Amino acid sequence: MPAVPTHPLPPPPQEASLAATHGTAEHIQRNGVPVAQRVAKVASAVAKPDGLRKEEAVEQLYPDLEPEKCNSAFHSNLYRVRKALYQESVVKRDGAYVLNPEGEFEWDVAEF
Repeated sequence: MPAVPTHPLPPPPQEASLAATHGTAEHIQRNGVPVAQRVAKVASAVAKPDGLRKEEAVEQLYPDLEPEKCNSAFHSNLYRVRKALYQESVVKRDGAYVLNPEGEFEWDVAEF
């Protein structure tokens, strides 16, 4: 008897896409509408093979932000990435946030 999942996988978003220019995130679109560039930067960082640790985000994405605000900024933008794509699009693996390896993404950063 096959195992029945306890919760179904979410449906993929309609028309969500990631786009890159010269190896860096240019924008993310949801139904043709771009999301904020700061959100695209987080998406670009988690799309790397090793993903992004929160500590790295502080250094890479928020160098001018007060340390006590970095955690909130990172998680807020991570929420926005998930909202732009779909809830399980970013997962935490081995302490790093990565694009879900079980997801289907068209991401051209690796081409540059």
